[in-house]
Amino acid sequence: FSVVGEPKREEMLTPLRTFHDIVLEHEGPNDGLVSSQSASWGKDITTWQADHAQQIGWFNEPSFDWRNGWGKILNQLKEMDR
Repeated sequence: FSVVGEPKREEMLTPLRTFHDIVLEHEGPNDGLVSSQSASWGKDITTWQADHAQQIGWFNEPSFDWRNGWGKILNQLKEMDR
């Protein structure tokens, strides 16, 4: 499983916006640190509208429910074990 972050720039953590712009210029869409291309691997790829910090619950505003996102991935893993 992989998670790709492609947030709107204005919804990103302010310090990540500069990095986002640099990565965008060189590698395309990104979460403020990792390009979408680099984050995409495996067969099950999930795209979240969240920056790198929001994906792990840091500095989240109500706009992104990271617990729900990771919960879905955990449920997928649980189903694979059956």
